Amino acid sequence: MTFLTKLASASRARDSIVCVGLDPEPASIPPSLGSGPQAALRFLRRVIRATSDYVCAFKPNLAFYERYGSAAFDVLGLTLQAIPDDIPVILDAKRGDVPNTAQAYADALFGNFRADAATVAPYVGLDAIEPFCKDDRYALVLARTSNPGAGDVQDLSVDGRPLYEHVVEMCVRRFAAASCGFVVGATYPAEAKRLRQLAPDRLFLMPGIGSQGGEAAAAVTAALDARGGGILLSSLMFGVGPEELALVFIIALLVLGPERLPKVARDLGRTIGDLRRTSDQFRDEFLNADKYLEPRAAPAASDEAKAAEAATAPPSPPTDPNETPFDREMREARERLAASKERSS
Repeated sequence: MTFLTKLASASRARDSIVCVGLDPEPASIPPSLGSGPQAALRFLRRVIRATSDYVCAFKPNLAFYERYGSAAFDVLGLTLQAIPDDIPVILDAKRGDVPNTAQAYADALFGNFRADAATVAPYVGLDAIEPFCKDDRYALVLARTSNPGAGDVQDLSVDGRPLYEHVVEMCVRRFAAASCGFVVGATYPAEAKRLRQLAPDRLFLMPGIGSQGGEAAAAVTAALDARGGGILLSSLMFGVGPEELALVFIIALLVLGPERLPKVARDLGRTIGDLRRTSDQFRDEFLNADKYLEPRAAPAASDEAKAAEAATAPPSPPTDPNETPFDREMREARERLAASKERSS
């Protein structure tokens, strides 16, 4: 299934155009969850469980995982396992390099981590984007980003027009709409309107809602395509409060249509209620959410089947007395991933 097909299905199922960033910043992790990579994993699992009924995509930013050193990819792998299979994953890596290195990056993100889409930096050239756009892959190319310093390079004048407009035009000519969209900051609605004219059939991932101060309503009005869609709002879960959710509600009505008002209103009310709930029962549910993410137990095998399995099973590796519960979870996750790859090969 292609990224756009999966995204459209998740959007319809949840009446949502919201993508939640999964960025384990240490300052955002409650002290009650501990510290280090194990706390990051606990936090991310809880964010996924709290939001998966309301969002149509998740976007882990790899930089925040790489901070955890040798545990980084284990934390990322376990986080991806916790995301429901029908919700697409955008790996926010902002890769951009010479062709053979770009190919390696793309193979890692789409092969090993099974991303549905990835963010890509265009300034090495279009051949740095190519590996992310072939074989049903999807690239979200940085066009007009949401940071305050975006204009330092992106606004440079080329033939009387800003550089980012030329980047979008070149990508539209080179890559099909089914394999390439753009990152357009919600902090720049005027630029979003101009880019929609240059890329009428492309998906815009629009970060900057909530913590970065993006004016969501203005950005959405500017960026909607001719069919009243074509946008994916991106926000950090911990940068959004009831006011931002109310704004998202208004935006959802613009994009999804008034006939979906009852469900959108019900889901919004439930989400705001969850944010305001501070009872002991809710805190306990949140802090013990891991039990809901454990793999379902397989049906009990017969005694004969157990005996046959024991006779043919390879010897178990010796138990390391110094192995922590977190290390054991990481090791078991790697073993499950290896077994899954063997079955699919």
